[in-house]
Amino acid sequence: MVDCEATTLQQAIQIALNSGFDRGLLESDCRTLVNAVINICLYENGLWSLLSSCKVLLSSSGSYNLTF
Repeated sequence: MVDCEATTLQQAIQIALNSGFDRGLLESDCRTLVNAVINICLYENGLWSLLSSCKVLLSSSGSYNLTF
């Protein structure tokens, strides 16, 4: 379940960046996803790469925040 949520989050961040937004607040109803992106060290399987990508996208651009 978290992998689907993470894929959607990654796509949402990409859409926001491609649309030229330099800041934004992304909300998820999946606490597990939010905690996983914040504490990436919890996942060391294939999901780690996707979560890491989300975290990099969030931090590399203007001012994006992820909340539950």
